[in-house]
Amino acid sequence: MPIHSIRCIAAMLGGLTLAGCAGADATGPASVSVSVSRVQLTGCPKSASPLPGWVNCTGTVSLTVSKPPSTGYISVYFDYGSTGTFYHGQAAIASGTQAYTVNVVADYVPQCYTSVATSVDVYDGTTSTAPLIVSVPMTLTGSC
Repeated sequence: MPIHSIRCIAAMLGGLTLAGCAGADATGPASVSVSVSRVQLTGCPKSASPLPGWVNCTGTVSLTVSKPPSTGYISVYFDYGSTGTFYHGQAAIASGTQAYTVNVVADYVPQCYTSVATSVDVYDGTTSTAPLIVSVPMTLTGSC
């Protein structure tokens, strides 16, 4: 896949390949500016047998943060499909560092989708109940 933007997404889940592009810059609580530059789903290492799908699926979200948020942590969440599956992760944000890669995991991915509309939500804190900094809408497309 040619990269048309630094804000591109590439994903592989078992035999599934997904791709799409999105990005956003936003200013959240306490003037923390966040840019989501890349989301990459890196794979699903284990079958969920006897259930359909996979367990412990991993990925990364690359961010640029203008300054540490008030809590010193950011958390990232995004839905994968409409079955209640979501990727989540968190990272400590240190003063003086702006680029971060947040490791994310989905505990269970039940099926392959050829198109997934979602949003990457970044929060000022370690949970999704913390103040929202930015929500980046995107569509992942691919083949199963």
